[in-house]
Amino acid sequence: MKHAIIGPKTVFALVQNKNDETLLFSWGCNKHGQMGINEVGDSKDFPHQVNFDNKVPLHVASGNKHTLYLVKDKSSDEQELFISGDASQG
Repeated sequence: MKHAIIGPKTVFALVQNKNDETLLFSWGCNKHGQMGINEVGDSKDFPHQVNFDNKVPLHVASGNKHTLYLVKDKSSDEQELFISGDASQG
């Protein structure tokens, strides 16, 4: 594991696989979709992979009902910010 991000209700792990690729996994509360696994609902007791098409996760910040992901495009140095979870306050 490269890095663990422990939020108030959700945990994230940046891991390096045997092909030297960085992957992101999440588990915990997903009531507002804050796990980033393209579904909203029940808590998850085991890790689920968070997928970004042709992008590499660099950093994660986990809040109470939302999560921010800084990712880099695999074919360039372009970085983007993705957000999942509750957007009711901004």
